[in-house]
Amino acid sequence: MKSSLAEISARRDRLALLLKKEGYLSVVDLAGRFLVSEATVRRDLRALEEENLITRTYGGALSEYDALFMPFYQRNEQNRKSKERIARLALKHVRAGQSLFLDAGSTVYAIAERLGDAGIEPLKVVTNSLPVAEALASRGSSEVHLLGGCLLPHQLVVVGAGASLSLSSWKFDMAFLSAEAMDAEGLWNSQDDISDFQRHLCGRSGQAVFCLDETKLGRKAPSFLMAWDDVDRLITTAEPEDCAGRGLVWGGESWETA
Repeated sequence: MKSSLAEISARRDRLALLLKKEGYLSVVDLAGRFLVSEATVRRDLRALEEENLITRTYGGALSEYDALFMPFYQRNEQNRKSKERIARLALKHVRAGQSLFLDAGSTVYAIAERLGDAGIEPLKVVTNSLPVAEALASRGSSEVHLLGGCLLPHQLVVVGAGASLSLSSWKFDMAFLSAEAMDAEGLWNSQDDISDFQRHLCGRSGQAVFCLDETKLGRKAPSFLMAWDDVDRLITTAEPEDCAGRGLVWGGESWETA
């Protein structure tokens, strides 16, 4: 049965409110919640985007995500001691002459702050983070490159198809990455396009090192990034017994507690 204009309008209103509340949901999730086809969801999302009620992203919709996300420098002040512990341990893996990628997480930013003063030179560093690029450019003599793409002004990160295309011309000895959550299944982010970008990055890196403090433990986010079997190395301030208590038993030489 074909929906009336009133029904379509009411569904789109509910859809906009849901996205505003939850931030990100994939097309598949939305279709299941509203009991409509994925094609119908895409039509609804296009209509809401034209009314400037949402911002669409690959695989779903992003409702004022950047505006609602805590600004970078505010996040950077949280849990500083844990981030600095992770940074000190991460630097032990860096060698002069390497090519590195540093992503846009505040924990990775702590690595950038210390890297500039560590005297490990020469290095070639690529990033999609404006704060990381600035921290490195103001210290030491590393060669710093910033990916092209769409800038999210609150997070100060370059994302989107342009960033992925720019990434395709690089290969790295090592990449330092963040994620928004970790549990027994693996690592999680808020956005599919960020997860897609990070998987692409891992495929272009000799070793991908994920850096997460203890506040990320036992949480999930809307976008699944990868399972533990696919993670090269984890540096975390979460204690092994706390991880085991959450069902996370991945470990061994590739799991370092800062």
